[in-house]
Amino acid sequence: MGVSKSRRPIIAPGYLDFQPPDSLAGSSSTIPDEYVFVSEKGDLPTPAGGVITLAGASTYLFTQEVDLTGDRLVAGENTVILGTSSENARIKSTGLGATALISSAFTLPMRFITIEADIALNLSDGGSEPALDWTGVNFTDCAVIGTIENYDNIIMTDCAFLNSANLTFDGTVDTIAFSGCLLVGIAGQTTIDLPATLTITRRFRIIYSAVVTPAGGTAIDMDVGCTCPDEAYILDTINFSGSGTPLAGVTVADERALFFFNVGIDNSFAGISYTMNGNSTVTTISMVDTPTKVLGTTVEGLGQKFTHTNNRATYTGSKDRNFIVRAVLTFEGTVNNEIAFYVYKNGVQVSESVSVTTLAGTNRKISMSIQGGVLLSDNDFIEIFVENETGSADITIVDMNVIVDLLL
Repeated sequence: MGVSKSRRPIIAPGYLDFQPPDSLAGSSSTIPDEYVFVSEKGDLPTPAGGVITLAGASTYLFTQEVDLTGDRLVAGENTVILGTSSENARIKSTGLGATALISSAFTLPMRFITIEADIALNLSDGGSEPALDWTGVNFTDCAVIGTIENYDNIIMTDCAFLNSANLTFDGTVDTIAFSGCLLVGIAGQTTIDLPATLTITRRFRIIYSAVVTPAGGTAIDMDVGCTCPDEAYILDTINFSGSGTPLAGVTVADERALFFFNVGIDNSFAGISYTMNGNSTVTTISMVDTPTKVLGTTVEGLGQKFTHTNNRATYTGSKDRNFIVRAVLTFEGTVNNEIAFYVYKNGVQVSESVSVTTLAGTNRKISMSIQGGVLLSDNDFIEIFVENETGSADITIVDMNVIVDLLL
């Protein structure tokens, strides 16, 4: 379908009459001195002792690959590093060796740039409460991405690690967050290291990302000694792949972990099941209207954020949650009595959970089920109780299956 030759682009009134504001006006340039275009090393400040010191409160826009030929960058306070695109704007330094390519003690925003180095970063707080806010920053062929220490907030959006590993967070950090990132590690290496010396005061979070771990490598190693609030180690909607180990140290069973909708690792839940099969231990309930805990040896099934002993599930989660407790029981006795079963919380009857049946006939097995909703806090526990409504006979609960499940 052709386009009419009479059609022209629409230009807003006054567009061609645009004049830069006074802050951008100058005798020779409309770009302020604080905004530097970098297409080669010579566009940067002159190196001194192998160090190129970037001015504070200035923005450096890299328009293509720039090789610093053995020198390195030290950023000033609120230096900004930009690229036109992480596909064609790159910073590297041939011959630099075992020294970090970029160092800073300050807030350092970066956008749309690729970093390539044996060691990429050495960032440590100089007392200015710094933050890192990075978008579209790629680390390519970085054997050691480096260390970020004592930064308040570290936010990486749409970033990538490509054949790069050994990013270590240390000191005290408020939030570490990745979103929409691709993290491809190195064989035999740890991609992200969270050591015992790290204190996370708010959260460590990776969401909506892909993590690829080659053979012998580890994607995320949170040392068990790392300080992190309960349920603040958050992995949400991540595809873990590769033949390496996705997680080391703190894993899904830890109270710090909160893992949802991930592929390639176990996900978090709050709940437990326990069972008893072929039990022969008699539960003495000869006294009428005297509730008694069901006796016998129970075996734990699936469980997270709970501990288990015989016919007792104890909640260990840090947050109060609503649960539903379900139990299916098969029992037998010798007298035609009415028998009632209940859910008990902390030794107190959950009245709405009661279910009553009649034991009819000697050694005739009867099955029934009960359920009830409960609010559980840390160290609250659940048990199943039984009582005689009439008569004075004891019973044996032969089989029992109990499930404590999160009530959404």
